[in-house]
Amino acid sequence: MKSELRARHSRDVLNVKKQNAESEANKHKCNTKTRYSRCKKDKNRSTFKAVAMVLPLLLYVVSIWTCLSFLPQKNMMKPRIFLLNGDTNSLNHYLPFLRKNNVTHELSVLSDFGSDPLGPEIQNKSTTCVPLVEWQELSFPTCNILHEINLMTAEYTNSGMNRDVWMIKDAHRDNVAIKTLAKQHSFSPSMINKQRIDAIVSERSTSSAYIVNIYAYCGASSINEFSFKGSLENMYKSLSLDSRLSVAVDISRALVDLHSLGDSVGRPAVVHADIAVRQFLNIDGKFKLNDFNTAGLVYKRADNPDELCPHMISKAKDKNRAPEEMIHEGRNPVTEKIDVYSLGNIFFKFLTNERKYDDIRTADAQQRIIRGDPVDLPAIIQKSRHPVHIALIKAMEMCLQRNASERSTAKEVYFYLLEAFSAYKTSIF
Repeated sequence: MKSELRARHSRDVLNVKKQNAESEANKHKCNTKTRYSRCKKDKNRSTFKAVAMVLPLLLYVVSIWTCLSFLPQKNMMKPRIFLLNGDTNSLNHYLPFLRKNNVTHELSVLSDFGSDPLGPEIQNKSTTCVPLVEWQELSFPTCNILHEINLMTAEYTNSGMNRDVWMIKDAHRDNVAIKTLAKQHSFSPSMINKQRIDAIVSERSTSSAYIVNIYAYCGASSINEFSFKGSLENMYKSLSLDSRLSVAVDISRALVDLHSLGDSVGRPAVVHADIAVRQFLNIDGKFKLNDFNTAGLVYKRADNPDELCPHMISKAKDKNRAPEEMIHEGRNPVTEKIDVYSLGNIFFKFLTNERKYDDIRTADAQQRIIRGDPVDLPAIIQKSRHPVHIALIKAMEMCLQRNASERSTAKEVYFYLLEAFSAYKTSIF
């Protein structure tokens, strides 16, 4: 038994010595040619292990650097300050803050004349034009309200010339419309200013029950009332004769409210410039005017405030515009009376269910409009003694006068229609 234990102990001692010897030999084995390949494999294995340990650390460092590169860095993006018509008064409010924080900035000049560079100063170099009222230069962005809305629930409903319209359920009110810049347009200073004008005109019209409400505005986007029933364009043909007179009163009142935005002597500060059936939305049974991003703001002369600067627009290409919009090939001076003329076109649709001059070429139609030729109504409408027909024909004629100075104002048309509607309602009860 003891001999067996001694043998095991001796074997263990030998094994330990053998392992020590082999370990010592391994330190020098690469110096021998016979063991070079084995040594190389061991080195490669060691290198692989080292790389495997270092690689995750490198990847971690690269990922951190990549994330940091996307963070805003000081002076990396210069903030842009927009100046309306070159006015630097508002800039003085921000300059101390910019200097204190050592922030560089860029300046961009906005113009109320959209993408057209012709402003009042260029129209008449001897005249300097200033806003008719102070609010024409204001802007009240409420970007946080827009950013708080969950846009994942937005449902596309329609598109206009400049913006797309989405319906969304807001937590604080009924469904609202979110208008965003259409994908075919870019965020240019002129486009941003168009939406600023739309927002400020809507804000100034808050008291009107005949103009679509605005709830928020930021950049080229806005939140407005939503119409489930669509525009007057989709409905006017199905209106009864009585309803057509009632709607005529409503839409003329909307134009009165818009043109009431002016100075203390009653001069309108806004020209809508795109009055049509599609601009009146049916909201809770009432047709409300919207879409002011093609509207123009009226200016006055700085050296003679009693005189207005001419509001210039490009020649109309349509066959249903006012005569003063198509006289010259270039730009034409207009007033708010072009909106009244367009209102007359709507009354023509109420009478005939058709668009004026749809059966002739555009060039021929424009010549008839410039000459002031009377529109052709069906004989049955012209000879009708129905009070609604009589009222709509008279209102249309008030609107479609060739000379703007002889054309009725929106208020005159509204009061005529209101009186005619009241008399008609009295006669049928």
